[in-house]
Amino acid sequence: MPAQITHWLFFNEVKEILQNTHPLYKEDKSDPGWLFLASQGGDVFYHNQHSMPSGVSYGALMHRRDGDSFLMNLAKQIGQSHPLFWLAFMTHAILDQEGHPYVVYFSTAVNPTGSMRKKWYQMHPFFERIMDRLWFEQRTGQSLFAHWQEGKGFDLNSLPERTILDALGLALELTYGEKVRQPDRSLRIHNAYRDTIGFLQYSDPSRRDNALWAAQRDQEDGEQGGRNRLALFHPVGDLDAYDFLNQNHQKWQHPVSGEPVYDSWEDIYDRAKERVLKAGAILADSLQGHNSLEALKDIITSRTWNVGDLDGKSHSPVFTKPFPLPDILKQEYSILDGKQ
Repeated sequence: MPAQITHWLFFNEVKEILQNTHPLYKEDKSDPGWLFLASQGGDVFYHNQHSMPSGVSYGALMHRRDGDSFLMNLAKQIGQSHPLFWLAFMTHAILDQEGHPYVVYFSTAVNPTGSMRKKWYQMHPFFERIMDRLWFEQRTGQSLFAHWQEGKGFDLNSLPERTILDALGLALELTYGEKVRQPDRSLRIHNAYRDTIGFLQYSDPSRRDNALWAAQRDQEDGEQGGRNRLALFHPVGDLDAYDFLNQNHQKWQHPVSGEPVYDSWEDIYDRAKERVLKAGAILADSLQGHNSLEALKDIITSRTWNVGDLDGKSHSPVFTKPFPLPDILKQEYSILDGKQ
C-alpha cells in the first residue's frame, strides 16, 4: 500500500470520474475530512495505538481475509446514504491489493534478527512516504511540502458522524461474527478514528517541527533505541538516486510466488483504478435497480489486502530486494541536523 496522500489522490481521481457519470456520487455532500479518513481504509484501526480499548485487531482482520464480504456489507449499510464514504474506503482496499506486493518487495528485509531487525524497523512505512512524495509531485507537478497544506481541500478536525461509525461496526459483525462482537465495539471504532486524526495531524507533511522532534528523540535514544520515529514522516532529501517508482520497468518479483514482474507504480495504480471504477459503477447501478450488488464480489475479490499467495491468502514474503532505506533515513537525520 502507499501512504495517506497517495490514497487520497487515488480516491479523488476516481471520484471525479464517477461524479461525471453517476449522479449518486455528485449528490453526496459529505465532509471532505471524513472522506480523507475513509480513504485510509482499514489502516485507521492500525493507527489506534493510544486510546483504549483499541480496534487494532479489526484492521488485522479486514486486511487478512474476507475484505470483499466486509465491503459488501458496508455497501448495504451506507451505499445509499454515504456512497462517497464507501467508495473511499473501497479504493483503499483495492489499491492495497494491487500495490502491496510492490511495496513489500522493495521495502522488506526477510526475517531480520538482532541489530538488523532494529535497522529495518519502520522501513515499510518509510518507503510508502517516499512513494507518497514522488507520486504527489509527479501527479500534480507541485512540491509536496509547498502545496499540500493549501491544496488538500479539507480540515481534519472531526470524526465521521455516528451513523457511519455504527454502520462500520455492523458490517464488521456481519463479516467476522464473534471476533468483533465486543460490548465496547463502538468505542473501539471511535478510538481508532480519533487516534487516526491525531496521527495524521502529527505526521502531516507541513509539520516539519514534528519531524524535527522525532529525529531528536531518535538520536537521544541512540542505536539501541530502534524506534525510527522519523520514518513516519515524508523525506525532504534528494530522491533521484533510485528509481523508486520503477519508471524504467526493471524486473522485480512477486514477494510470495517469485513470479517476475516489470510493472511500474503507475501501471499498478492504473490497474487498480480500472477495478475501482467498475466497482463504483456497480454500486450506483445496483441502487437504481440496473445491476446486482453481488457483482461487486467479482471486482473486489476475496484476495487479502496484505501480500498473498496464489490463492489470495495472506503469506509472509519470501522474495524481496529492498532499496537501502536505512541509509536513506540516515541521510534524513543529517539533513535535519543541519537545520537545527
